[in-house]
Amino acid sequence: MSMKKLLAALACLMLSIPTLTAAENMEFLSIQQLHQTTPVSFSISVATRNGDLTITAPIIVPKKEQLPVLDVQYIDWRGRISCPPNMQIESQENHFASLDSGFTAWYPEINPLTECAYSTPMEGMYAENNAFSKGDARQAYIEAMSQILGLNVDVDFKLDMDGVIPYSCYTLYTEENGTPLKQLTDKGYYEISATDICQVLHGSTLNNIQESICFYRQEKYAPFIPAPSMGGYLVDNNCMAFSCIDLVEETACLAEDVPLLPWVNILETIQQCITAGRITAIRKVELRELVLLNTPELDKDVFRAMPCWIIVGDFPDPRIEYQSNITHIAYVNAQTGTFIDPFNASADRGAANPLITWESLKK
Repeated sequence: MSMKKLLAALACLMLSIPTLTAAENMEFLSIQQLHQTTPVSFSISVATRNGDLTITAPIIVPKKEQLPVLDVQYIDWRGRISCPPNMQIESQENHFASLDSGFTAWYPEINPLTECAYSTPMEGMYAENNAFSKGDARQAYIEAMSQILGLNVDVDFKLDMDGVIPYSCYTLYTEENGTPLKQLTDKGYYEISATDICQVLHGSTLNNIQESICFYRQEKYAPFIPAPSMGGYLVDNNCMAFSCIDLVEETACLAEDVPLLPWVNILETIQQCITAGRITAIRKVELRELVLLNTPELDKDVFRAMPCWIIVGDFPDPRIEYQSNITHIAYVNAQTGTFIDPFNASADRGAANPLITWESLKK
């Protein structure tokens, strides 16, 4: 192994170790204290091998009374779907449910090899030529989730108006210069964006599919971590389709409220990552209420949901020959300050720490 590769490997190893190793030597805060003491932004200058790097970014901490830690498992949809007569179940599996009420038949088929057709997102409250409003679409989706899947808004999931996107009519265009040829639908539709819906578990929001922990190196022996996703498409109350993938449900509440490290410890981890060249840009740092991890035992059927800090930025591959590989989301464990390395190849790369509780700190 070359010296450069050895140094890169050592940097990865060091960043996988908690900043402070013994819980009894750490200072911990409640989520309320953390919200009160964390600044709204930070700016740091760090000396790196490529010169000084200055980073300024906002910090977001949720205003909550408490944050729990949960064990969860996949929702098994088999036998749990209450399907109305006008809706067809496309798929009903352990991790996946897909239903359609006329949308697939309404949406025109084209030959992608010879034809160019698409819709475009629109501003405002209405899809093109559609009297069914953005608010109507949100309400129709909420009612469908409740009646068919038993999922209730604000109890089981959150959907803001920003997550309902109006679209233009589906239109055929020339491939040469994009000139419209003809409208293939007489009205536009609405997308319920999967990247704007979060599951809610035990009163706390779970990271969504866009924020799911993804590892750039997909080693087969590392346990999978679910990426919950729900969304759909609607024209009106009688024409819609939606799906749910990898949704989870609580099996046990391990703690109603857990101790969290102060911001200064999280900043220390971030500084170490910048110095090591593991972070080259940061656009946002946010404490997510619940993030899915593996259990410490690496159980394949049960997962751990706990608070973690999400960092949105640029994270280059530490392997010297692959540094053009860059991912844009990484996490820091809110209880240990450990950087959850998106390029880690070890089997326990997504494992949660043994739980730290207020009771264990008293002992």
